Amino acid sequence: MVKQLKLLRVVLVGHLFINLPIILITIGLPTAIFISFEDLLFQLIGSVLAFVLGLITSVLLWSYLITKWRLWAFNQVAEEDWYTLKEMAVRHKLIWDDGSDFERLEIRKPEEVLDVFHISEKINEQEQIEKLRLNLDMPEKLSYRLSKKDIIIEFFSILLVLSISILGFWFDYYHFIISLILICCIVPSLKNLKGLIYIFDKKYFLIISTEGIELHYPKSEFIRWEDIHSLSVNQMTGVMEIIRISGEQTSKLKCELRKFTITDYRQFIRQIDIIIHRFVYRD
Repeated sequence: MVKQLKLLRVVLVGHLFINLPIILITIGLPTAIFISFEDLLFQLIGSVLAFVLGLITSVLLWSYLITKWRLWAFNQVAEEDWYTLKEMAVRHKLIWDDGSDFERLEIRKPEEVLDVFHISEKINEQEQIEKLRLNLDMPEKLSYRLSKKDIIIEFFSILLVLSISILGFWFDYYHFIISLILICCIVPSLKNLKGLIYIFDKKYFLIISTEGIELHYPKSEFIRWEDIHSLSVNQMTGVMEIIRISGEQTSKLKCELRKFTITDYRQFIRQIDIIIHRFVYRD
């Protein structure tokens, strides 16, 4: 517990000295420009330009500061905790996976490149050990229920936006236009309200085994591993994309993992890899 708190403190320092200033610049600058003008046209143009300028400034600031934090943070904890710290930092959206486009934006001095490489080598060794441990402890299949929290949050979010949109119709022309835009934005999300039907259902809606992937939301279907050409998980959006080949036909299936009781996408990806490995060598 003490170790986890120490790691969390190190990550919190990163949020305070990197992400907080970036959020203030990205949001604060357009807001300040918006309230500085009275004319709506100038407010919109000024806010957009300020947002773009703030975004560029934020990216440059992050690129410079994140390497400083990375080297400082891993020197604050024991070497045996480096892997756990990296996992926590990625999960908290402070740093990104190795080789990601965002990682390539980091500004590093030559000596910092060597230090980061040394840290990455040690973490890779620990990651291989962790994968072996996960393989031994993992069950034969993964089963997930629907996430009640996500369903409830989405329902009340849609309800809130819809209520604000309806109220906007009673005001002036600009509010009327904004209300129409808001309604158009939430229309695609209305289909997700189907999840309310299953909010008290305790059955498993996503089952992954060496046989294949069994889905029961938003519709029921079973995909065998033999028919899967590729499978990928976007950790930022929480979407699993499956390209399936049936005969000469190719189809794409997207599954929103946030709809299920999956809390760690990185861990989920590792577990998928293990199941695929078990499927390949099951005979």
